[in-house]
Amino acid sequence: MSEVLLLIGIIMVVAGIVVLYLGIKRNVPNTPLWSLFPILHGLHEFADYALESGLPFIVERFEIFFAVAGSFVLLAAALEYNGTIPRLIGKFVALIGLMSVSYFIFTLPEQIIEDMEHYIFDFGFITSNPIRFFQGFFMTIVAICAILITTFYISYQSKKEFQTIDHKLIEIMIISIILLSIYAFFEGFLSDDPIFITLRAISLSLFIIVPIYFILVNYVGLQRLLIIQQGGIPVLGYNFPSHTFLSFDTPEGTDFILAAGFLSAVSSFSGDVLKSGTTLSIRSNRLYFLITQIDGTIYALQALHANKNLETIFFEFGNQLNPVILNIESPDDLNTSDIKSKIDESFSLFY
Repeated sequence: MSEVLLLIGIIMVVAGIVVLYLGIKRNVPNTPLWSLFPILHGLHEFADYALESGLPFIVERFEIFFAVAGSFVLLAAALEYNGTIPRLIGKFVALIGLMSVSYFIFTLPEQIIEDMEHYIFDFGFITSNPIRFFQGFFMTIVAICAILITTFYISYQSKKEFQTIDHKLIEIMIISIILLSIYAFFEGFLSDDPIFITLRAISLSLFIIVPIYFILVNYVGLQRLLIIQQGGIPVLGYNFPSHTFLSFDTPEGTDFILAAGFLSAVSSFSGDVLKSGTTLSIRSNRLYFLITQIDGTIYALQALHANKNLETIFFEFGNQLNPVILNIESPDDLNTSDIKSKIDESFSLFY
C-alpha cells in the first residue's frame, strides 16, 4: 500500500509540472495556481507514505497542511479564473485562509488532531471526518460558488458595458462545476462500499484532469479589436466572442465610436510612449486596453487579461495590417475576409 502512495505522489508532482509547462506555453493566467493543485496533493501522498513508514507525528501535520493548502489553492484559482476578480485578491484571500487554518494545524495538541481524524460524520453509506469534510467537500463547494458568482456577475455586467459574454464561458462553468462536484464528493467522503472505493480511486485522476481542463480552456478573454485613424475616426471594429465585425449603425457600433474618441485622446496624451514602438496597457474596470500607434493609426485590443506575449503578437499584427489600412480611402474599401484571416492567424493561440 505504501508503494502505491509513493507512486501516486510522483504522478501528481509530474502532472503539476506538465500543467505548468502547458500553462506557460499557452500564456494562461493563474498557471502557477493550477500547477500547484496536483503538486500539493502529491506532497500530501508523500507525507502519507512517510507516516506509514513510521516517521514522527509532525509528518501528519504536514500531511493535513498539504491537503488543506491544495483546497485553498483551488479556491484562489476558481476566484481568479475568469478575470472578474483581480488576480492578487484571490491569492490574498486564499493565503489569509490558509495561514489561519495552518495556525491550528501546527499548534493544536496532538490528541485533538487525532480526535478530529477519528471523529466520524455518518451519512449512511458514506462517512467523513472534520478535516476531510472541510478540505475535500466544503472548500470545493466554496470554489464552485466562486465560479458561479463570478460567471453570473460577468453576464450581468456585460449587459451594461462594452463587453460581450462569450458562450464558451457558460459551457466552461457547467463542465467545471460537474468536475468539481465529482471531486468534492469523492474527496470529501469515504465508504467501505467496493463500488465507491473503485470510483474514488478513479476520481484521483481529477487532481490532474481539473487543472489541465482549465489550462486548455482558459484564455485571456479577447473582447474587441478597434482600429482608429488620426482624428479619432473609427475604421474597423471586430468582436472576438461573436467572431463578427462591428457595424457602425448598431448600438454596439455607437459604443465603438465613443470608444474611438476616448482611445484617440489617450493616444494623444501618451504620444511619446506610443511613438517609441511599444504597447500601452490600460486597465478600465475589469478590462484591459492594449493600445499602440503605427504611422498615425491607433490599434486597440480589449481583453479580460493581458500579458507580454499578447502585447508582442498584437504589435506585430498591427505592423502587418497597417499597410492595408493606410491604402484605403474609407472603411467600405476594407476586405473583411482577408482581415478576418489575419486576425485568426495572429490571435488563434488566445481563442
